[in-house]
Amino acid sequence: MLFRSEILGAIVLNEDITDRVRAEQALRQNHALLTAIMDTATEIIYVKDCDGRYLHMNKAGARLLGMTVEEIIGWDDYALWPSELATSCRATDRRVTESGEVLTVEETETSNGKTTTYLTTKAPYRDPEGRIIGVIGVSRDITERKQAEEDLRASEERFAKAFRSSPYPIVISEVESGLFIEANDAAFRNFGYQPEEVTNRTSTELHLWPTPDHRRRFVEHLQQTGAIRNLEIDIRIRRGELRHCLVSAELIELHGKHCMVTVGSDITEQKRAEQKLQQSHAFIRQIIDTDPNFIFAKDRAGRFTLVNKAVADAYGTTVDQLIGKTDADFNKNAEEVAYFLRKDRDVMDRLEDQFTPEERITDATGAIRWLQTVKRPILDETGRATMVLGAATDITERKQMEE
Repeated sequence: MLFRSEILGAIVLNEDITDRVRAEQALRQNHALLTAIMDTATEIIYVKDCDGRYLHMNKAGARLLGMTVEEIIGWDDYALWPSELATSCRATDRRVTESGEVLTVEETETSNGKTTTYLTTKAPYRDPEGRIIGVIGVSRDITERKQAEEDLRASEERFAKAFRSSPYPIVISEVESGLFIEANDAAFRNFGYQPEEVTNRTSTELHLWPTPDHRRRFVEHLQQTGAIRNLEIDIRIRRGELRHCLVSAELIELHGKHCMVTVGSDITEQKRAEQKLQQSHAFIRQIIDTDPNFIFAKDRAGRFTLVNKAVADAYGTTVDQLIGKTDADFNKNAEEVAYFLRKDRDVMDRLEDQFTPEERITDATGAIRWLQTVKRPILDETGRATMVLGAATDITERKQMEE
């Protein structure tokens, strides 16, 4: 009997792989999202195996190297970076893979004379079983921050040197409480205190201000204007004497506290000298204004630098109004004005005293007055005559009697 084979039907096996497809899609989406995040980042992000070969690098790192991401894959640090940086990177990688710890280090690259500093954080790269199979790294360029820190450090160092060496007292104190933060040697020397005597104490406790209200007004002024320049105040030194000081102040922020830096100088002796000079000037002024004779001084341009009341009365004006003006501003007789200027300059050029027995002047009323005048040059420190000093006696009555 012959058997004849014949297809009678088919057996179909189906497997539902919907979840797997969804998982693969989700995985692709997550990978695309992570890649997009990495490529958007400005930091350099990379993954290396245990031999230091790059498995991945984001676009920021690729741009820095002038390569594509695909060109970087498979190369190690020595092929991509300067040897010094590569050696440092490999050493840090080994520490991470051997210890399993996350490390943050600073790495420096010097290329074409330019130094770049990176703040790098590295962590172990593990497989699904937890075995360390490489390193994940993130490097941020902190060159500008490092430069700013260096500039700040240098600035602070310069300030500290200037602070310590300044011949002027400099004090840093809290605005609200007046607590002393720091003072330089000049401050201790001028005010008679030792450093330990002002530590953790306020200006009010040391009675530096004449009254607490004086400090309050000073602080209010500083807060309103933001800075104080060359303000004269009284400060009490250790032995209780009030000294007159010229101070400037600035507001600063220090350790979260509002503080002020105050720089000053003791001008007590200067003020006393000025007062004596003013008293002397007032005394001399009384003397020359009492003198009925003309007393005056002029510069080379003929401007009055000194006059007494007799000259001002003759010209029908005041002493203050005459200073800085010339004879021409008050005397309408151009011939007389030219004569006075010529005689004045002759005295200064010859560097000799000059006596004029008779000369005329037209006063404010238009009357002619006769003067007997003595003039002498006033010299500067180089011996050059810059002014002429004159004294003239009114001889009008004698002249009229002679006539």
